[in-house]
Amino acid sequence: MNYSTVVRMLPPSVVHGVLLATLLIGVWEWEALVVRSRWSAWSPAALALGAPFALLMVIFWGGIGVPFAILSVALVANWLLISSRVWELLGSAAVLVAALAQSLHQFRWSARTGLDILFLFAMAVVLALTVRRGRWIGYMAAIYVIVVGLTMTVMGYNHDPLHDLIVSATAALMLAGYIVRRADREQRWLHEVYRAEHDALTDALSRHGLESWLRRLSPRDGGLIVACDLDDFKWLNDTWGHDVGDQVLMAFAGRLRAELGEGDALVRPGGDEFMVWIPGVSGAGGQEVVARLHRAVTDRAYELPSGPIRLGVSMGSAEGPLILDTARGADQALLVAKRQGKNRVVHGMETDTESSPSEDQVPEARLGWLGDAARALWNRWPTAAVLVSSEGRIVAVNRAYERLTGRSWPELAAKKPGVNSAGETPQEVYRDMWSTLGSGAPWQGTFKNRRPDGTVWRAQERIVPVLVGTRLVGYWGEIAHAPDPDAPPPT
Repeated sequence: MNYSTVVRMLPPSVVHGVLLATLLIGVWEWEALVVRSRWSAWSPAALALGAPFALLMVIFWGGIGVPFAILSVALVANWLLISSRVWELLGSAAVLVAALAQSLHQFRWSARTGLDILFLFAMAVVLALTVRRGRWIGYMAAIYVIVVGLTMTVMGYNHDPLHDLIVSATAALMLAGYIVRRADREQRWLHEVYRAEHDALTDALSRHGLESWLRRLSPRDGGLIVACDLDDFKWLNDTWGHDVGDQVLMAFAGRLRAELGEGDALVRPGGDEFMVWIPGVSGAGGQEVVARLHRAVTDRAYELPSGPIRLGVSMGSAEGPLILDTARGADQALLVAKRQGKNRVVHGMETDTESSPSEDQVPEARLGWLGDAARALWNRWPTAAVLVSSEGRIVAVNRAYERLTGRSWPELAAKKPGVNSAGETPQEVYRDMWSTLGSGAPWQGTFKNRRPDGTVWRAQERIVPVLVGTRLVGYWGEIAHAPDPDAPPPT
């Protein structure tokens, strides 16, 4: 072949290479700009199958040839651009199918066809074993150059080897910068997605990450949700500092993660609150899982530079569909665990409708801040005091109330004040009380109560509605021991 022939061949061969490179870039950019933005779940499929399909269209109906090296470019791009192992394998299989179709179309079945497929298969195996060992730009460029260069060395016995080499070199040069930069962009994008979906301190899922995790589940999938809260974590932060608090949170998340399976989710909604989502667990198995989680985070002290620290953890669980309504049930069970004295587990199925208010009521959780404040303020107050929610469930009491009623806080939490009743108070007293409170005015009266030891006593109570803005959220009561008018006078 003389020099003038090469000169005449060069322009159309270069144009041929530019057209093939433009086709592949267009397919990959269509995936990035259209499929990923509208149908993100199909993005890996479009990236894996788009290029082989486009090359098959060109091979049979495009009117121009597809040199073997272009298929190797599609193969290496498949392993550099796709983050899903499954779709990497499927994409490689699609490239092998396209290579087989190209070889049969050009040479029919021959030793050349077998060599082409064997070579590409070997390249796919090498890429599967090596490409994930590094992802920096220089490494990716080296992988690209080696694979494409090796492919071009076996093209010397084509029908028109010089034309194919010019086409392949042109397309490979155009695609080199795009593929390497696109691969780097994909890694940066995956890193940003990971940062958005995970908590930077504990590596647990964020709320956004939980949404992505839930989208991968079937809406009918059921399981177990566990809400966790470190008891008195604010005290730890205030006493030891936030650095120690952060170390405890990281260690706590690590212990939980060690007990979970690959398909489970550890979520940090915020602060010292964590949630565990476990598909496919229920019944006695679910209770055992929660007990195991509680032991894992409480049995051993947390070894910190400042010394070992032991912490209590409250947990609430709920079973059912893995949706936000079930998570709210776990939150309510956690609230009961906190109100019953902390460092304990409460299962959602153990709470009745009285301790789990419906959505159209003001849940007890909304009075949590007020209950904590009330207990702190009333701690040393000599007058017995109680705070109940708008549906009449006890949210907070002080020590004077416990002494007066003979019942401890765990016995009173989430119960109605009627737990103290002797059952002998006339009904008109209750009607008068609710009528007065319903008008927004305080009420004062006397009840006949009974202690656990059977002692009957009279309680003089003053009950005041608690309003947040114009909305009733609960009732505050002061209780005193009233003399019994039927008792004989002292001698």
